[in-house]
Amino acid sequence: MFSKFRNIIQSFSRQRNGSSNSHFPRSENPIDEISLPDRIEMRDAFPEPVQYPILPDHLALEVSYACNLHCMMCPRTFEGVPQEVLPPELFEKVKPWISRFKYIHLAGYGEPLMSPHFLDYVHAVRQAGSRPVVTTNGLLLKGKMARRLLEERIDCISVSIDAGTPETYEAVRGKGTFLKLLDTLRAFRTLKEEASSDVFMVWVFILMKSNYRELPQAVEYAAELGFNRIVAKHLECTLTAEGFSEALFDTGYVPPPDPEIIQDLERVKEKSRGIAEGRIDIEIHPYQMGSQGACLVRPITNLFVDYRGNLSSCCYLNVLNTRPYLEPAPEDPGILGNLYQNTLLS
Repeated sequence: MFSKFRNIIQSFSRQRNGSSNSHFPRSENPIDEISLPDRIEMRDAFPEPVQYPILPDHLALEVSYACNLHCMMCPRTFEGVPQEVLPPELFEKVKPWISRFKYIHLAGYGEPLMSPHFLDYVHAVRQAGSRPVVTTNGLLLKGKMARRLLEERIDCISVSIDAGTPETYEAVRGKGTFLKLLDTLRAFRTLKEEASSDVFMVWVFILMKSNYRELPQAVEYAAELGFNRIVAKHLECTLTAEGFSEALFDTGYVPPPDPEIIQDLERVKEKSRGIAEGRIDIEIHPYQMGSQGACLVRPITNLFVDYRGNLSSCCYLNVLNTRPYLEPAPEDPGILGNLYQNTLLS
C-alpha cells in the first residue's frame, strides 16, 4: 500500500499545496523533531524549497463514525449516518506499527469519545511509546472519560467549537448544547489543574460567514477555560456545492466573498488577536494559500485509516462521496488499500 502513498506525495511537488500542523504542540522548527533522514523538497511549487519527511510521522485512526451531533457541514451525512466504530480486531492490525509514528490522532468523521474502545486505544498508543491526541466536540469530556484521559496522559485534546453564542452553536452543530459544553469544559479545567496535567488544549473554530464575527467571543471563552491555543480554520467541506457560500475564501464553486466581508473579517481577526495577546496562542488560517499551507489533516505527512480499514493520506481522499458535487467525479477516491487485506506499511 505504501508505494502508492509515495507516488501521491511526489505528485504534491508539482502542485501549489503545502501543509502545516496547527493542531499539536510544535517546536520552532518542526523538521528538527523528525528523525527520518529522507525528505522530499518541493522545489517546483514554491519560491523556496519546502521540506517534508518522505515517510509519514502521523497516523489518524477513525475510532468512531458514530456521533452525537449533526453538524451542517459534516460529510458523514452523505452515507445515512451509520453509528459504527473501529473494531478491536482492526486496531490489532494497526497496533504493531504504532511505535513507528510520532502522533496517533484518534479522530475522524465521528465522535471518538463515543467508542466503547476509545480508552483502550489511548492506553495502547501510550504503551507503544507514541503520543495520543484526539479531536472531539467535547460534550463527553467528563466523568470517568475525563479522568482516564488525564491518567493515560493524553498529549493533546482539540475541541471543535464553531461559535461564541448558543444560537450560532445550535445553527452550526445541530443541538442547543453550548452552555452545557462550557460547563463541561470548566469542570475539565478544574480536573486538569487538580491532576497537574500538562495536556495541550486546542479550540478549533471553523470560520464561516455566519459565525466569523463571534471569533472574539470564542477567543475569550478559550482563554477563560484554560486552552493553550485557538485555531481558526476555513470551511473545507460542505453537503452541497452551494454550501460553500458560507466559505470565507474563493472555493471556485460559488462566487467569492464580497470584499466588504473580507475587510470585516480582517477587523475581527485583529480584535481576536488583541484579546488573545498574553493569554492564549492564536492561529488564524490565511485567506490565500502560502508556501507552508494551513491544512490540519496534513495529507503529505499523514496516514488516515477509517473505521472500515481503508487507508489513505487524507480523510478527504478516503471516499468518493465526500464531495459528491465534483464534476467530473474523481475516478480514484485516493484509497491506498485496506488493512483487512494488507499490512499498514507494506
